[in-house]
Amino acid sequence: MQESVKGTPALAAGNDQTVAIWQGTADQQIETKMRELGGAGAAVSVAANAELPSGAFVNDKLFVAYVSKVGEKRSVWLAKVG
Repeated sequence: MQESVKGTPALAAGNDQTVAIWQGTADQQIETKMRELGGAGAAVSVAANAELPSGAFVNDKLFVAYVSKVGEKRSVWLAKVG
């Protein structure tokens, strides 16, 4: 399955690691994904139906903010990853 990336990926650094966060589309589904840079692990889905992601480390925890659309309404969400 081929995945495409939309927009500009964001980088977040903290807790001795750096992660890339991006908006991907696969099978007509928009989702936000992340992956630790320099590691061999696969990308991890953070949220479905999520656009314009950005992230930051706070107290060694990764938080990702994104925009989600339900119907005609958009809202901003904050997710703690891991």
